Amino acid sequence: MRGLFITLAAWSALSAAAYGQKVTIEFDHAVNFAKYRTFVVRNETIKGGDPAFDNELVEKNLRTDIVRRMTARGLVEVDRPGDLILNFRLATGKGREVITYPAGWRGRRVGRRSVPVSRGTLVIDLRDGASRELVWRAVVAEEEPNSARLQERLSKMVEKACEKYPPKE
Repeated sequence: MRGLFITLAAWSALSAAAYGQKVTIEFDHAVNFAKYRTFVVRNETIKGGDPAFDNELVEKNLRTDIVRRMTARGLVEVDRPGDLILNFRLATGKGREVITYPAGWRGRRVGRRSVPVSRGTLVIDLRDGASRELVWRAVVAEEEPNSARLQERLSKMVEKACEKYPPKE
C-alpha cells in the first residue's frame, strides 16, 4: 500500500510540474523604452475551440487586466494614438498529453497515462505608435487539465507577461 501511495504522490507531483506557465519575452534591443509613456489598445482577439473562453466577458476581463497591469508599469492608456499600440490575443484549445510516472515495484518501471489538457497561449504585442514596428512581445503558454482552472489563471498569465515590461538588457 505504501508503494502505491508513493507512486500516486510521485505521479501527482510530476503531473503538477508538467502543467505550468511558460513565459517568453522578445524585444528590440535598439529601442529606448523610457521614451514610451502612453498606449492605446487596438486589437483584441480570442480564438480557439474551447467554449469556456469564446465569449466577450473573458475578452473584456482580459483587456481590463492587461490595461491595469500596464498602467502599473508606468504607461497611461489613451483613446487617441499613443506612443505604443497594444494588441493582444488568446488562443485556446483542447488536446491530450502523455504523462510518465514511476510505477511498479519500488518505481523501477515507467507508467504512462494520457490526460486531457486545455491549452492557452496569450500574446501581448507592443508596437511603436509612429513606425508601427513591433518593439516588445510577451508570449505566455499554459497547459491545464481543466478549462475552468485555465480561465482562472489568465490573470496570472497577464501578470507574468506584464512584469517583464519594460525589458531589462
